Amino acid sequence: MEKLHVMRALFDNKILNVLDIFFKNRESQFFLKELSAQSKVSLTSCYRIIRRLVSVKVLKEVKVSRFVVYQLNDSEETRFLEEVVIEQKNYVDEFVRNVKIIPGIKQIILHGVETKDKANILIIGNKLDPTLFKPIIADFKLNKNYNISALTLDPDQYTQMTDMGLYSGKKRILFEKN
Repeated sequence: MEKLHVMRALFDNKILNVLDIFFKNRESQFFLKELSAQSKVSLTSCYRIIRRLVSVKVLKEVKVSRFVVYQLNDSEETRFLEEVVIEQKNYVDEFVRNVKIIPGIKQIILHGVETKDKANILIIGNKLDPTLFKPIIADFKLNKNYNISALTLDPDQYTQMTDMGLYSGKKRILFEKN
């Protein structure tokens, strides 16, 4: 898996953003403007990226009337590329595996929606030392470009804050100690 991480690190984020759109919507066709908006890559950069991906047959150009749309080309090369650049690694699960061994943790909760580059985590337990989590969080930010915002609370604090409506919304229990 480490080799995949190195390969992924070599790709430009703009290319990854464009490819991500195609890999998440394998059968869809996209106009250039649509790709630019969804990938948050400027129109000119997006055009250059698309031209490159078409030239290496990762994407195919489909002419519809007088318009051009782009679609993922289903090939062995494309599947390999997907494996390399869209590493299906779940950083939140990896974070949980790293911290659940810390003494005193009762629960780890994902608060809100996890995105491709960040997650909000609540760590509930007795007498937790927040400094124990800082090196792990720093490693994720530095080496994986993934931001984890972690808040440590004791069970009573969490109950009180939940009762006050501070932690309403989407929550998913990632770890629970019986």
